[in-house]
Amino acid sequence: MKKLLLVFAAFALTFALSACGEEGLPELPDEVTMDNIDDFLGRPDVQYVDVRDFDERMFSGYIQGFEVIPYFDYLKYEDILVDNGGWVYDAGEAKSETALEALFDDSKAIFIMCGSGTRAGYIKDALEAIGFDNVYNIGGYGSYDTTSDFNVAGDNSYVNVPLVKGGWDEGTYFGFDPVGLYMATVVINSQGGIQAVAFDALYGDSTKQIIGEGYDMGRFSDPYVANYWFTHADNLAAEVVASQGWSNITLDQMTLTEIEAEDSLPHHIIEFDGLAGVTVGAEGFVYAWNDAISQASDSDLGVVDTELTNEEWLLLHADWKAYGWTLSLDGDDHVFEFSGTDANQFWNNNAQYPIDPALDATATSVDVTLTAPEQGFMLKIEITGGANLEVPFTGTGAEQVVSIPLDGFTAEQIPQLNLIVLFATTVDGTGTITVHSVDVN
Repeated sequence: MKKLLLVFAAFALTFALSACGEEGLPELPDEVTMDNIDDFLGRPDVQYVDVRDFDERMFSGYIQGFEVIPYFDYLKYEDILVDNGGWVYDAGEAKSETALEALFDDSKAIFIMCGSGTRAGYIKDALEAIGFDNVYNIGGYGSYDTTSDFNVAGDNSYVNVPLVKGGWDEGTYFGFDPVGLYMATVVINSQGGIQAVAFDALYGDSTKQIIGEGYDMGRFSDPYVANYWFTHADNLAAEVVASQGWSNITLDQMTLTEIEAEDSLPHHIIEFDGLAGVTVGAEGFVYAWNDAISQASDSDLGVVDTELTNEEWLLLHADWKAYGWTLSLDGDDHVFEFSGTDANQFWNNNAQYPIDPALDATATSVDVTLTAPEQGFMLKIEITGGANLEVPFTGTGAEQVVSIPLDGFTAEQIPQLNLIVLFATTVDGTGTITVHSVDVN
């Protein structure tokens, strides 16, 4: 009998509340804050929205009855509502008004909260801009009385890091700068964002990352200050991931003294906006990065703008230089196209090989392995403005070795020999010469 009476009483109360509807609710005030929110909880005419990310709620705590529409993890992540970084709503930042209208109920008052009130205020402004007229920014959970019966305590430990989104194709991409021997590894996650970046550089039979503190750029400083290469590389990689590219990194011209040629290294240093400590040459990092990231999309998304392409950069630092000829590279081979040789001025068009490091005084010859058409050519080795030796030869159309003897030079002169020059001497000759290697005996 008691159970029956209880059921009847509950039914009567429900019926009475339904009959009154929302007309029996006290009118909402002009302002609702964390100080008085408890007085207005549980109302059917209010949509309660917490726009903090899920891990913020579980870490810090939350108020009972609030649904979760995360700003960062959902609205911004899904490109529904995207702020300009200043938390002042600008027209057009509501990328999908349809999605916002589906998430927020314009038939009710909407109470929005976040951590401090900033996100809530921004979303309130966005909703009002698209036609909502009963939206409240009730502030942030940081101001809420956590002794309230409606508070649910957080665990102070939960962390959830969502995958960053981007426009690249998922995969792991490897880039290489053959000039400075720099390497870049770029990992793109399933959402198209940059998940991880690593930089390294070949050094002897190892790499600078493996050598670690053994590669100390500060070893010659006075007073000594440790300056490890891997620290710079790791700082740069972390900044690229955080910025999802090079947007916060600038490349500035570095003033070098006594630059003797346009291919002196480095041309630039890396500077960070707000991140000090990376002052190593930029080119190796940039070209290795460009080589990797260019594979991750069909466009130039993320590619750093440089005056030279990767191919032009490589040609600029090729072992051989072309003057009046056209140079291309095929692996380790230097391929020269030549034409229109003038009998009286053939020396104006040529290929040159700077000798570096210097020859040992005991060297006996230099062998140039090449493939040249059946025409006349000449190799010349010289001390600029001084002693020299010319070696004429005829191409065979197949790979051949042309040897430059050094027995006509003194032991003092041999280390001063600094240039090998290749000429085409047949009048009006044309064709292709491929230089495979230069070997010292």
